[in-house]
Amino acid sequence: MISQRAERRRRKLSPIEYLDEQEQEETIAKFQNRAVAQKKIYRLCFSIVTVLPSPLFIFKRHYREHPKLALLALVSLVSIAYSMRVSRTRAPLLRKLNLIFGLLITVAAYLTISKSNGTITIADSLWAFPLTLSITAYIIERWFDEVDTEISKLMKYRYDLRGA
Repeated sequence: MISQRAERRRRKLSPIEYLDEQEQEETIAKFQNRAVAQKKIYRLCFSIVTVLPSPLFIFKRHYREHPKLALLALVSLVSIAYSMRVSRTRAPLLRKLNLIFGLLITVAAYLTISKSNGTITIADSLWAFPLTLSITAYIIERWFDEVDTEISKLMKYRYDLRGA
């Protein structure tokens, strides 16, 4: 009979630890639950961060001088927040449209500002906020996809040890 101390030492030295069927299911379920919880937290926080600058586009005089850009920026921010809250299958084109909207807002703001006064201020940099958030949302969604892919690989590679 192997002593407990020797068994612990063997486990430390052994690089591979085999799990039986129940342990595999528990481990995969733990990873899935953790991924779902993290997705919910990231999506909620990101949606809040996305909507926070919206009042600036409405109330600040600097942005009211360009009402079409401000409206497009507001629509873009709401669209980004919405796309983070719904599933990827319900809004597949919305994420790409958000990137296009963000790019359009940034380019249009740059062209408008350079024509009017020629100097770009710190307040003008907020026009690029929808583009930055769109890129960030796209990266986060790609990261979520990679996590889901890795979990599905774990499910594919599990083995069945009946009664082990």
